[in-house]
Amino acid sequence: MTVDPSNTPPATTGSTSTRTTTGIVSGTEWTSVDSTLLSNAATLYQSPNTGLRGLAVSTGEPLCSLHVIIATEAPTNSYSHKDDGLPHTLEHAIFLGSDLYPFKGILDKLANRSLADGTNAWTATDHTAYTLTTAGEEGALNLLPIYADHILYPTMTDESFLTEVHHVTSEGKDKGVVYCEMQGRENSDGSLVDRAILDLLYPDPCGYSSETGGKMRNLRSLTNSQVRRYHAENYTPDNVMFVLSGNVDRDEFLRVLDEVERSVRSKPPARREGRPWLSGEDGDGVPPMDLKAVGVIMPSSYSSAEDASNEDEDDTRSSTQSCNKKPLEIQFPSEDESRGTISIAWRGPKYEERREWVFLKLLWHYLTDSAASPLQKAFVECEDPLCAGVHPADEIFTEGYHQLWFTEVNVEKIELVASKL
Repeated sequence: MTVDPSNTPPATTGSTSTRTTTGIVSGTEWTSVDSTLLSNAATLYQSPNTGLRGLAVSTGEPLCSLHVIIATEAPTNSYSHKDDGLPHTLEHAIFLGSDLYPFKGILDKLANRSLADGTNAWTATDHTAYTLTTAGEEGALNLLPIYADHILYPTMTDESFLTEVHHVTSEGKDKGVVYCEMQGRENSDGSLVDRAILDLLYPDPCGYSSETGGKMRNLRSLTNSQVRRYHAENYTPDNVMFVLSGNVDRDEFLRVLDEVERSVRSKPPARREGRPWLSGEDGDGVPPMDLKAVGVIMPSSYSSAEDASNEDEDDTRSSTQSCNKKPLEIQFPSEDESRGTISIAWRGPKYEERREWVFLKLLWHYLTDSAASPLQKAFVECEDPLCAGVHPADEIFTEGYHQLWFTEVNVEKIELVASKL
């Protein structure tokens, strides 16, 4: 097999050096890249056979942290909807047993014996991460192959799906660990507003607007076969990165990573077609915003590509711009109907525009960080406050977004917020 060029480590530049290291377990000729990461020595290993990657970062700390990262995308496609929650349901399924260890909870039991406080995981919009922290590297290295077997080769039985994701009880009630978890937050004001904002920022078929946790309606109709297919398409060795940081012996890390490589090579070959988030026509998979959608305010510099001399077109465009200055209103259940929430978001910058991201974070910090900040003084710390809190948020995707939240807004004055801003 050949390695995807987009995954190939860079050639030697500056303080970075590339070499080849032979694995003593599988015999794989690993490509090794030594570099400095935030003043810490780091080595990236990649297999030319399976695409498997590992990163060892020597920080000198007594606690060793293992992070297993998988790039996960959940757009609407031929077999699933973006709100089915496939990344999240699969995250739960990983801990229910694997080919070599078909027992629920064995990871946490073994982690506790390795001076660790159990295992953990999270599902983000663009990735899923599995974590483990141990006192010293020995425990983390011992658990790494077992963790890898759970991640790459989970059992995913129909019985565990019913228990963990969704089932209907004899009393006719919807239950399931994932279902109840999402039930607790799906209809909150923050969740409903955020979903609406993301749908405007990233219209279909982009996965950045997906509800990776799953909506209750979708979870009720989700099947285990869909979860299995999602795993087969995304949890491939070339889409997984093992990151170990702390007081790390890089030779030992490579030896253990090589054990995983041997296990992977003993299975039928599995590789992704293309990279997550990089499959669009423009190379980043992010479609343009719909500037005519309700809730989207077009920039003042917007102009039609058509000849503006046509009076009818001018009237139509003027009408559209006027209409689009109206906010999108979202209704949500609340015990206090006198309060509401406002969210304003801007798409961009792109991932590689690092200076712009730094400037934006500094700007929002200045505007909102303390009671003396301009936005806090204008909306909260004043004689006639319009809301109880103002805070920023952001996500750095291939093309990210930054966002401003106004919480506990007086409904009678809610229209004054945008004009005052």
